[in-house]
Amino acid sequence: MSRRVLVLCAMAEEAAAFHSGDTPVSWRVVTTGIGTVNAAISATEHILEYDPTLVISAGSAGGLGAGVAIGDVVVGSAYRYHSADASAFGYEPGQIPQMPSCYGATHEILTRARNHQHETTPGGPRLHIGEIVSGDAFVTADQVDRVRETFPLALATDMESAAIAQTCHRLEVPFVSIRAISDLCDGSASTSFHLTLEEVAVRAAQWTLTLANPQPMDQVV
Repeated sequence: MSRRVLVLCAMAEEAAAFHSGDTPVSWRVVTTGIGTVNAAISATEHILEYDPTLVISAGSAGGLGAGVAIGDVVVGSAYRYHSADASAFGYEPGQIPQMPSCYGATHEILTRARNHQHETTPGGPRLHIGEIVSGDAFVTADQVDRVRETFPLALATDMESAAIAQTCHRLEVPFVSIRAISDLCDGSASTSFHLTLEEVAVRAAQWTLTLANPQPMDQVV
């Protein structure tokens, strides 16, 4: 069976980074809109219509983990909701009741990411593998300490990945999120986000193609 990859981007700027001519014809790139509900609805519609063999959430994210810098890329190995809290009923923070405590990524892409980590330029943007947390609140300086304390393993935060991961879990489709860091969830988050969106969108797209495309790319920026 041929590979059919569904790439879901929250914003048009993120999706535009895949329209450079390098994207395989067997890939479908979709703009979902921002937030968990938009992401889940769009993922469901396109999974049922397109029947992909792999779903990827690509684009920008806020950096949370120590050592994660603007321009770095995070490949998510696990996904949780930073806004979900049913701990009063015995669930873990970030866990939706009656659902897994977290959602995992496809081992194929994680293995390829580990093999590529040594290829990043010393002193330049790095490739990280770790947890991504999502929610419908943009994590800013007044919230970031709580998120980091509650989810100490989280490297990045966005508003779509966990929702798409949950959708793929329910529909039994392999999933991974590949996000470039656009801000560090500090007081300059809104400014740095707008200044770096196009650059990080291209970086996320290039790493997505490198890790998920069977044909090797000539260059990763």
